[in-house]
Amino acid sequence: MTLERYRDWVARGRAHQAGGRPIDALLCYRRALREAEDGADARFHLGEIAWQLGNPADAMAQWRAAVQAAPRHLASLRALADACADTGEFDAALDAVDRVLALQPADARARALSTLLRAGRGEAPVEALEIALGVQATWPLTLLGHVVERIGGPRSGASPQILQRLLDLALASPVTQANEDALRVIARTLATAGEREPALVCADRYAQACRASHRNSMPLLWPQRTAGPALRAGWLRLAGDPRAAALQAGLAGSFGSGQCGQCDWSMLELGALPASPEAAARAIAALDLDVLIDAGGVAHASGPLLALRPARRVWAIDRADVPAVAALADRVFLVETSEREKTGTDP
Repeated sequence: MTLERYRDWVARGRAHQAGGRPIDALLCYRRALREAEDGADARFHLGEIAWQLGNPADAMAQWRAAVQAAPRHLASLRALADACADTGEFDAALDAVDRVLALQPADARARALSTLLRAGRGEAPVEALEIALGVQATWPLTLLGHVVERIGGPRSGASPQILQRLLDLALASPVTQANEDALRVIARTLATAGEREPALVCADRYAQACRASHRNSMPLLWPQRTAGPALRAGWLRLAGDPRAAALQAGLAGSFGSGQCGQCDWSMLELGALPASPEAAARAIAALDLDVLIDAGGVAHASGPLLALRPARRVWAIDRADVPAVAALADRVFLVETSEREKTGTDP
């Protein structure tokens, strides 16, 4: 009788889920688990709902519990493989997809996902990767970024066709707060390889995603002072960037002595700020800066922070090999990169 009630509650949950009522479905699946605690189907659907509602950690916990209770539960294994690939847990994703293939060796999508994961390790031949990319139109964005980072360097030897296919898939993939940084990684990799135009496309898509996910309608903190003769500026940079001082001096000199001669500079390293974009933005906002200058571009994950507008104005430094996140800045300064800088031979 308990098993029959479990099946009945699962059926009710699926009906609610199909009708676009996820909360009603969630309650039904939880009620089903009271009848059969190890019910893999109920846990699989709970994972689906959690994923749809933007809670990947809960979703993956449900799918892992389902697989633990029923090791041959293919739906949960497939979902777990995709979720791990989209959240950067590539080893766990490969383990899950290998288990799918052990049960269904002919599963074309699982084989393609396995190829992409192995390509991220440098273990898949180019021909296999080309076939895998043609299996379907969407792949986890974080996985695509990982593959581009692996094979998209200037000495990788990857064909332009494969890189373009990866780029097209990445630009067509759904973007969330959990995977938006993959677009920045792709932009950085392409720029390093000398592919500036597609890098700018990805950088712009990254900026749009950050604005959609992080931008507030209200200021983080209200200004603490009125404008004065001294410009209060913050320099957001990568730790150990040898060009930061030269760029700062060049930028200051471009304004003339009237303004930057009285400039009060704050040097900010992204790695030294709180990990949370909101906390980092509030820490910068407390400095009450007139302008925050982003000197790292796509080389560091500054998009969520810049989208929160932690200063009155945001400026960005754009270099040929390190594009700026221009859509999040009020003003962009283009800096030419010398051949010596590109090859790392500057003193």
